[in-house]
Amino acid sequence: MSSPAPKPAGADLRVIVVGRGAVESRLRKDASIELIRAREPLDAIGELAHPIDDESPRRTAVLTPRGTVPPGEEREFVAALRRVDPGAMLIALESTTDGAERAGDGLYDAVAPAWLDAAELRRLTARGRAAPTIPAPIRAESRPAPAEAPVLPAVRSAPAAQSAPGECEPDLPILRAALSGAEIVGACVNEMRRRLADPSATFIADAEAPEPAIGRAAYPVEHRGRTLGWIVSREESSAALARCADWLACWLALREQQSQLRQAAFTDALTGVWNRRYFDKFLPSMLNHARARRHELSLLLFDIDNFKQFNDRFGHAAGDDILREVSKLLRSVVRPCDRVCRIGGDEFAVVFYEPHGPRDPSSRHPQSISTLAARFQRQVQNRRFPKLGSDAPGMLSVSGGLATFPWDAQDPESLIARADGLAMESKNHGKNMILFGPGHNGAGGVITPRNVDSHDGPDHLS
Repeated sequence: MSSPAPKPAGADLRVIVVGRGAVESRLRKDASIELIRAREPLDAIGELAHPIDDESPRRTAVLTPRGTVPPGEEREFVAALRRVDPGAMLIALESTTDGAERAGDGLYDAVAPAWLDAAELRRLTARGRAAPTIPAPIRAESRPAPAEAPVLPAVRSAPAAQSAPGECEPDLPILRAALSGAEIVGACVNEMRRRLADPSATFIADAEAPEPAIGRAAYPVEHRGRTLGWIVSREESSAALARCADWLACWLALREQQSQLRQAAFTDALTGVWNRRYFDKFLPSMLNHARARRHELSLLLFDIDNFKQFNDRFGHAAGDDILREVSKLLRSVVRPCDRVCRIGGDEFAVVFYEPHGPRDPSSRHPQSISTLAARFQRQVQNRRFPKLGSDAPGMLSVSGGLATFPWDAQDPESLIARADGLAMESKNHGKNMILFGPGHNGAGGVITPRNVDSHDGPDHLS
């Protein structure tokens, strides 16, 4: 078992490198830089929107080697970065013959040589952004964008709705909702009504055109050839709604991208359970919640016994099958409020926590959790894995440790360390067991598949 990887101590600059390049290995040597590599441009937008944690540096630079973003999509990519974090410094890297750094090109804040090192990067970021020309907003590809198009022009003036000096930009509430993962359609409709001075304007999320009606205009909201819905109004013409449709398509496309990025950022691709990054965020948050409400929270850390031998003997395809099946079994056992996370190769963590308290008044924490863990162990042992052939029955087992707040530990690091220590003890005592701390009964114990009732019953506890 392993604990969360430590962040660079004293990091004061977050750097997102798009794609692969030699610059990554040079910057990684600087402990004061929190370095993140985004494989694709879309990943860079997600990383910019979601720092690793609250202690991540607020000062950010995005390094994009020329050619990483297709030429036709570069303006759209930069516009998305600007929307997410207007203060981030965007630097294009290119293989220049003279190796000289140049000023921004109207799209990026600076253009630097591909051999950029930490010292040069700090010199660039210390100088600050050069306030380049803001690129045109993302537009639906189904319609050409005019050379100088505002985000959403007002169709007719509405003096009462004008922003006062110093007031936040009207799109800011939409952006905040998008970054937090909240629904943005309501905020978009409100802003659309304000700018059009038309309280009847609304959005229908349906690919099919609405039924024609006298005195009502409708216009499709499209992105990359796909109809996302329709803008409907009783006061505006289709020509006026067409301009709104481009603006709204951008926001809906960004919402979809954000949703996909969130899912990709926090989900293990192989098993479909939550990943290490999610675990590192979720556990401290729920522990604070449990402390405030005086609730119990249990953490189970376990791995699959002799998993490396399975990989070596049957191949990685069989090993992947085991990981997927174990994840499926575990998710079928835990309650909807619990979180299953894959935090390493064959290492898993389960956070058992009911935010609103136990639904069953007779339930006792962590005794109820230990019963659940034993049932899971029995299912793993009895599971047949076709890719293991005739050797499958009885071969699989898990070993782990179960620690409970507040009795075993008071903070995330200590809780992980306690569960990890118990897991190591279970390995040293012959495997195929889960050791748990004292809990409120003042005594620890051992969970094995034999501990659970042999009769058939529900796979999860109330």
